[in-house]
Amino acid sequence: MVRELFEVRPDYHRLPLRDYFDEVYSDWRAKKRPASWVQEQRVWTRINEVLGSVRLEDIDAHVVADYLDSLVALSGPRKGLAASGTTRRLHRAAIQALLKRAFRLKHIKAMPNLAVFQIDGASKRVIEKPDPLDLAELEKLMDASAPKHRAMWAVAAGQGLRPTELNRIRWEDVDLEAKLLFVRGTKTAKSKAVVPMTPLAHRELRLWWVGSGQPAEGLAFPSRGGREYGSQGWRKSLKEAAARAGIERRVYPYLLRDSFATIAWLQGIPKEMAKQVMRHTVDSQMFDEVYCRPRPADVAERMKAFDFVGDK
Repeated sequence: MVRELFEVRPDYHRLPLRDYFDEVYSDWRAKKRPASWVQEQRVWTRINEVLGSVRLEDIDAHVVADYLDSLVALSGPRKGLAASGTTRRLHRAAIQALLKRAFRLKHIKAMPNLAVFQIDGASKRVIEKPDPLDLAELEKLMDASAPKHRAMWAVAAGQGLRPTELNRIRWEDVDLEAKLLFVRGTKTAKSKAVVPMTPLAHRELRLWWVGSGQPAEGLAFPSRGGREYGSQGWRKSLKEAAARAGIERRVYPYLLRDSFATIAWLQGIPKEMAKQVMRHTVDSQMFDEVYCRPRPADVAERMKAFDFVGDK
C-alpha cells in the first residue's frame, strides 16, 4: 500500500479535495495524530463543504485565502460573525498538512505557500483570559468547597491538569507513598506520564482518600452517578465555589491549569520542573505564551529581591 501511494499516478492531482481526503489522507492522518484527530475531522467537515469539489492541483494560496475569508463562527460570542484568527489558522494548517503529505507522495508537483497572505488577528483572543488564581485565592476557593471539590481544585491547580485529565484519575494511578501520579493523557503522547506530586496536591488528595475509605481502585473523583464527569461536569460547582470565596472574576476549569504555571513561577520553582509536571516539552513555548501569566503586582513582588542586602 505504501509503495502504491509513492508511485506516480496521473490522476491523483486531479482528484477533488474531498476524494483525496477520503482515499489517501484521512486514514494516514488518523494514525499519525490519533489524539487530535477527532477535532481535526470537524475542521475537515467544514473545509470539504466548501472546497471539497476543488481539484487537488488547484488548491493554492488564493483559493485557501478566499475560503478563510468566508469562514464564520458557528458558536460562542462570535456566532454569525467572521471566524477568529485562531480558527482560520487551524483551518489553514489542516489544509497545509494535507498538501504537504500530497507533495511528499509526489501527488502534486509543487508545495504551495499558503502563508503568503497574512491572517489578521491570528493570535488575538476573542475574550481576554482572566488572571490566574494566586495561592491565597486558591486556599479561599478550597475552603469554600465540599471535601471532594476541595481535593479536585487542589489537584487540578496543584498539578496543572487539564479538566479531562482530572476527571480520569483513578486510585490505581496514585502512589501516595512515593508521591507520584500517573496522568492518563488526553492530548499528546507527552501528556501521558508519571509526574511528581506537589505537596498541596498530595496532602489534599490523601485527605480525600482517607475520607473516602482508602479505596484501592476506582475513580478518584466520580460524579454523583458514580461515573466519570463529562467535560463540563463540574464547571458550575467551580463557579459557585468561586462566588462563595469572594472571587469576582470569571473562574473556569482551565484557569486552574493556568494557575499552576503562574503560582509555580511566583514560588521560584524552576521553569523546567514546572514544564515537567505540566508535561510540556522543554522547548515548548506554551508555558510562557499561554499558561504562565503573572500580574504586574506579582512581577513587582518578585522584583523586590533585586536590591542590596541590608540597609544603606
